[in-house]
Amino acid sequence: MRPVILKAVMASVLPVVLTVLNWGVYLSMYLVSRSKKVLYSGFQSSLILLYTIHPYIVKAGVTLISCRVIDNNTLYLTADVSLKCWQSTHLNYAIQLFLPMFIVYILGIPMAIFIFIFRLCKGQKRCLVTFFTAGYEISAGLWEVVICLRKAFLIIVLGLLGSGETLIQILSALVLLYLCLEWHIRKSPFIEGFLNKLEGFGLFVQLILLGFSFYFMASLNTNDTILSFISYVILLLVLGFILVSIGIIIAQIILYGKWPAVPILVASSLIVAVPPPSYNSSMLSLAPVADEPTR
Repeated sequence: MRPVILKAVMASVLPVVLTVLNWGVYLSMYLVSRSKKVLYSGFQSSLILLYTIHPYIVKAGVTLISCRVIDNNTLYLTADVSLKCWQSTHLNYAIQLFLPMFIVYILGIPMAIFIFIFRLCKGQKRCLVTFFTAGYEISAGLWEVVICLRKAFLIIVLGLLGSGETLIQILSALVLLYLCLEWHIRKSPFIEGFLNKLEGFGLFVQLILLGFSFYFMASLNTNDTILSFISYVILLLVLGFILVSIGIIIAQIILYGKWPAVPILVASSLIVAVPPPSYNSSMLSLAPVADEPTR
């Protein structure tokens, strides 16, 4: 089996395995304690696990349809250049593997979280989705779904545009990030102002880092010294953002004497996408694939 197909199969099986193991543990605990709180915790844990691995599943799925022009205007799979895109073999993989992944996981997981939050956030069982709604305004209780879809769309856009020019990939990601930043500024979904500033700052830093991707375009023939310098600047920006974020959270703990209600979004924002000339991030890769010369 080809490595790219094996990775996609593993990504498809992973949610099932984790969910079964998770419920196996909590059901065992329930048999001992006979407490419904244990079942509620198992439900929460399952949603959190699915939410956490969703970006990995999206990326594994996109690798099945991300193609590039390499030889005589022929499309080859980016992750496996020995496989021609949209020929019989690749078409079977796309229909039999990617399509179910797209429906069940890529769209299914955010929609499942959306339904649970929408139905439970105002009822007596709202504690089941508190992990996703804590720290948000009442009108922005579904914002975690927005963030989940934002990550997925970024990965999908960059993957589907892999056969085009790198410039198109960068510009498309810039437009999407700018729209997300504008929406965030207008919506201000967090209850605490510092969280709105932190997330806005995170999106702004991602826009700056993505702008540096232009220097890595092969067609520019940028000097290696300049690229090395830019790489160090990127590293400093990322480290600076992480330190600022951690410092703000620690300051809130000291000032208020307790751990603030920090949603999942803030934790995920600490992972700022760095644009190296490759497409191999484990979370949210904003790095377009560098142009390859036609052979």
